[in-house]
Amino acid sequence: MGDGAVVLVSGVGGGVSGPSGIYPSLGDRLTILLGLPTLRLDFRQPGWNEYCAADLLASLDYLHGRFGSTRFVVVGWSFGGAPCFTAADKDDRIVGVATVASQTAHTFGISRLPPRPVLLIHGTGDNVLSHACSKRLYDMYGDDLGEKTLKLFDGDDHHLTQNAYEVEHMLFEFVQSVLELE
Repeated sequence: MGDGAVVLVSGVGGGVSGPSGIYPSLGDRLTILLGLPTLRLDFRQPGWNEYCAADLLASLDYLHGRFGSTRFVVVGWSFGGAPCFTAADKDDRIVGVATVASQTAHTFGISRLPPRPVLLIHGTGDNVLSHACSKRLYDMYGDDLGEKTLKLFDGDDHHLTQNAYEVEHMLFEFVQSVLELE
């Protein structure tokens, strides 16, 4: 087992299944195929970014203590994007951030993420958080400083129901690339 690990982060409603329930399958694939410890994180106080970012940072410490992990990719859905960017701003062990249908509130940390890579995924039919949020995050990341990717799925909803398989595949490939695994 290498030094990488992944944390899959819930939205404001809590839970550990992620958008369209892809987190269990994604976690299994990351663990079985890549040998990565993968934790699906629910929060003590969903919706409170400061507490959620602290929970995320504590999960990194847990994975370090249990598996010796020193490099992390975090994946946040909806509200979960905010604690991912906040935690990445505070901890350089986070080497990449991916979000699905992220909000923009409390995401200032994205501007200090480069050169670490970011993947932003959103559906243009999202009626919970507009895809303009991910476009804004893409702009906030900056230019010429690192690798940023924005993928919009035409007409898809907040859970990316129509494209769940492709979203899961994109997240898997992002983790694999960022942690430089084959």
